[in-house]
Formats: sequence, C-alpha cells, structure tokens
Amino acid sequence: MIAVAGIMPEPVRKLITVEAPAERAFEVFTSQFGTWWPATHSIGSSPLKNAVIEPRTGGRWYEVGEDGSECEWGEVIAWEKPTRLVLAWRIDVDWRYDPNLLTEVEVRFTQVSENATQVEFEHRLLENMGDKAAAAREVLQFARRMARSTGCVRRKGEGGVEIICAGSESSVGKCDLFRTGHRNRIIHRQHLLRAVRHRGVGEIFPL
Repeated sequence: MIAVAGIMPEPVRKLITVEAPAERAFEVFTSQFGTWWPATHSIGSSPLKNAVIEPRTGGRWYEVGEDGSECEWGEVIAWEKPTRLVLAWRIDVDWRYDPNLLTEVEVRFTQVSENATQVEFEHRLLENMGDKAAAAREVLQFARRMARSTGCVRRKGEGGVEIICAGSESSVGKCDLFRTGHRNRIIHRQHLLRAVRHRGVGEIFPL
C-alpha cells in the first residue's frame, strides 16, 4: 500500500511492568500467545481455537479455528529471545489479511530487577494503511482497551479470588500473568494469592 501524503499517525505504544523475569515474560508472550489473546480478536470464519507465533525469524504468525482452518496474520521479523520480538502485522483496518500490507509490532523485554520486567509495545508503520491510517490507529487503540472487557466472565479462582476473564472462562486456568484492578499492577500466578491477601488488590484480570 502507498501512504497518503499528510497522514502520519503516531505508533500505538504501551508500557507495562510484569512481575516475572524477562525469560518468562518472553515465553508467556510468545509460546503461550494463544492462551491470553482474546478469542474475540479473530479474522477467521470459524471461532478462534488458538493463535500461534512460530519461534524463529521468518516464522509464521497465524490463527487456528475450531474447525482446523488457519488464517495468516503476518510473520516474525526478528526473534531475539528474551529481549526483543518484531512481528509483521498484515491485517487491515477491516480485520482482513492483506499480504501486501506491512505494519510492525515490536515488543521489548527489559529486566529491571530479579523478578520484574518492563515490557514495551509499539505498533508502527500505520501510514502504510493509506487513507485508512488514522482510522486504523483508533481501531487498534480501541482493540487494546477492549481486550479486557470483551466477553468477560466472572468466576472464583484460586483461594476464592474473583477473576474477570477476557475471552473464555477456560483461559483463566492457563494464564500466568494477571493485571490487578487495584493500582493496575501486573503479577505472576505464583504471587497471586499473596498479593490478594496482603495488598487487597480486588479483581484480577488474566493477561
């Protein structure tokens, strides 16, 4: 696609800190991608069963439907475990795969202490969507905000903690990282009960 003059949307950026070493944070983001990606964010005709990032430069990035069908999303541009990942996102503003479209998603993992990692997200080159670039940025921003509220299910998790799950209830048991409703902190599963007992974090959102 050719960028339209005058349309240069800012990249979509996000910065969070997770209570996990960089190696573990990278693993959860990549090898467990399908366990935390919202099932509502799918481009296939069949309901989403899994989403996969192949662990190598040049690897595929795709979804698998419940009927076994596969839909391409893009590919791995850079695989620098456990510090950096760059993905080619080839889905347009209408949530359709376009092999001629290239936008990039970069994720950097910076360990800031023994058990804490800063994770930086950047979705860039949105101008490659042409005259839909500004709209695409709004859609992507909205999708990130809605990821935790679309298809939410309330249930009691470990120790009676109330958990809000985006997507499907079954993904609660698969998640290793959680966002707390109190102070918007990110914690690892192994610290979940301690955090609730000692910090009063309240509701927990699987990531």
